[in-house]
Amino acid sequence: MKLPAISVIIPLYNVDKYVGECLDSLLDQTFQDFEVIVVDDCSTDNSVAVVKNYASKFGGRLKLYHMAKNSGGAGLPRNKGIKLARGEYIYCLDPDDTITSTALEKMYFVAKDFNADVVASENCYYIPENLWDNVAFRKQLKPFSGRGGQYVTKLTLITEDIYERATMFYQGLFVFGAPLKMFRRDFLIKNEINFLDCFAEDVIFTICVLCSAKRYVLSPDAFYNYRIREGSAVNSQREVSNLLHRQIKALKSGIKYLDEFFSGRVTFSQRTDLKYIFFEAFSNELLGYLTEIYSQIPIHELDKPLQKEFSDGDNVAITAFIFNIMNGYRLKSIQALRQVDELEKINRQNQAYISELEKFVAQLLPKE
Repeated sequence: MKLPAISVIIPLYNVDKYVGECLDSLLDQTFQDFEVIVVDDCSTDNSVAVVKNYASKFGGRLKLYHMAKNSGGAGLPRNKGIKLARGEYIYCLDPDDTITSTALEKMYFVAKDFNADVVASENCYYIPENLWDNVAFRKQLKPFSGRGGQYVTKLTLITEDIYERATMFYQGLFVFGAPLKMFRRDFLIKNEINFLDCFAEDVIFTICVLCSAKRYVLSPDAFYNYRIREGSAVNSQREVSNLLHRQIKALKSGIKYLDEFFSGRVTFSQRTDLKYIFFEAFSNELLGYLTEIYSQIPIHELDKPLQKEFSDGDNVAITAFIFNIMNGYRLKSIQALRQVDELEKINRQNQAYISELEKFVAQLLPKE
């Protein structure tokens, strides 16, 4: 039996409004040598029924599997999909997004031409949900990346030097999202690269890929339509506490996972500084998400949640490392908040001065 060229893996959870359009974008592909593996994460809406209704349209190429219990993220369903996949290459697609009609064709032939372990796009289309069906908006839409730096203008095979890659990662020159990449399946299996069950699993996955891939190709082509869904505001102290816990849990489990991943690789035993470059870059990335959370916690109360999160004493060395980084970030946040307060104070003073000046000028002007 002929194996598919690509296995498209879709984690599914409560997206019955969107998953049909996602699957339609696969049916529209100019390259059809692929299978679709949908892994349901215990959806409670009509998502599974929608997928089942599409099964016949794929002529037996769509398979639906189920997690035993809800994992709360995309990582574990993707891991299950990778284990079930038969394709030469793996592509992860999120169920509330879509891809352009030539996406799989372009990625696959780039991978074949370069004999690549990874093909990564540096840009995608960010589309607010309320403008998703706006044709005029779509026509003028330009690809965009949330990362910094200069992006490639042609297909580029990046350096194999891990130090250079680590430096590029630290400088924010790589896009993290798994749906912007295609991976050789044998490469992932051989290097035992899996998604971690935590927030920001794509960041950890990207680091492991960067440290393992011999042939990593960057592409200037944008093919991914990312739906910016409306989120709810953080309104309560409990929500703030839960978000803080999620971020710190990701920090602790992420660095622990990376430490174990690096320990079996000769390059990192010879150059331990590389490990800490990735640790710090990963920490900075995660802590960046905490700005909004910190701004909602009074400065004098910031110590309490930190002490609570690091009181378990699990893996003392790594915990100490993370705590130091976390505390440094906390101090920077306090300083930044104080600077904002000072700027607001100056702004109020300026507004008062301008108001008084306007009154003075008005007195000088001749009355009608």
